[in-house]
Amino acid sequence: MAHLSAQCSLCLEETPLKTSSFTSKRGKFVDVNRHIVYHSIETGSGYKGLASFCSIMKMPCITKTAYYQHVETILDALEVEAEIDMKQAEQRLQPHILAENGGEDSDGIVGAAVSFDGTWAKRGFTSLTGVVFVISVDTGEVLDHHVLSKSCQSCSVKKAQCSCGEEFEEWHMEHVASGDCDVNFRGCSPAMEAEGAAVLWNRSVERHNIRYKWMVSDGDSKAFNTVECKHIRF
Repeated sequence: MAHLSAQCSLCLEETPLKTSSFTSKRGKFVDVNRHIVYHSIETGSGYKGLASFCSIMKMPCITKTAYYQHVETILDALEVEAEIDMKQAEQRLQPHILAENGGEDSDGIVGAAVSFDGTWAKRGFTSLTGVVFVISVDTGEVLDHHVLSKSCQSCSVKKAQCSCGEEFEEWHMEHVASGDCDVNFRGCSPAMEAEGAAVLWNRSVERHNIRYKWMVSDGDSKAFNTVECKHIRF
């Protein structure tokens, strides 16, 4: 944030002008910093891209520590919004299915035809992070998602700070036990899609009271059959 002021040419009185407001809802920060970090996330440029842009524009860049604090806050807010959107998608889907099918299954669970799709943090087969989505065939809306990661930023930082392996291992055991470690997948990156699909389909009834159904093509025709996916394993 720049510090500007306007001076009266007659009385020479100066009035400070704020180029960005301060926000103290989740810690005191300058609003423009939060927005520029959000922009770096959306464009995929990250901290290095932001630092490069500030250097070209001859502006001071926020510290890496401050950057990642903003990232954590933004991601928490996005997680909350995503959960709200997916819950609303579920609430729109259930009446639609009941109206078309005339009722629930015998066990009181709604059956919904879905497709799934996966994406990775970067191209190729070396990405450390992947995301899998379940999408309703009827509405085209995302019902659920699952993030798979082979790395943890906290683990990487702590490992660099520790003077010996024993110190890190002791910390790592507590870190994993607390549920704060981001690593939840071990294997090749392409296998993330199948693993994520298994996780999503196996929790569909618990989370949404919906039983996902797989769309399967009937030979070369345009007809499709549905297959119930109660406990998917790949």
